[in-house]
Amino acid sequence: MSIGLNAGKASFVTAVAYSPYDSLRDLIKALSALLKGESSMTVKWNCEPEEYDFELRQNAPEAELNIIRYSNHSRSENRREMVFSHTAPAAGICESFWTALEELRKDKDVDEFDKNWRREFPESEMREFTEQLRAVKVRQQ
Repeated sequence: MSIGLNAGKASFVTAVAYSPYDSLRDLIKALSALLKGESSMTVKWNCEPEEYDFELRQNAPEAELNIIRYSNHSRSENRREMVFSHTAPAAGICESFWTALEELRKDKDVDEFDKNWRREFPESEMREFTEQLRAVKVRQQ
């Protein structure tokens, strides 16, 4: 699966592997946690041989998304490299991800998601994330 992010002039693109982490499910859970006000979440992605961490941090009223690159699976702290960073309101970050995740969910049968990703799309986590995002938007009105 390819992942692409854009924020102003900054961009990040990579192709991720389906294992060993359940990264898509973990991402949706982390975004839900961000909406709940949790302070820090990390989602690991395997890109063989590289790995990335998506670090989500709550710095009210803003939230921050940092993407950290590791050259291999050893995840050595002294070889960490930040390759993407974006700060915005938590709801804005989550809404951008929600849009892409909802497209992926809608196309999961056409794209043979289960076969290609070797696991089912995380429907229950997506429903919870959707409900939380709606609730945040209602409170902001």
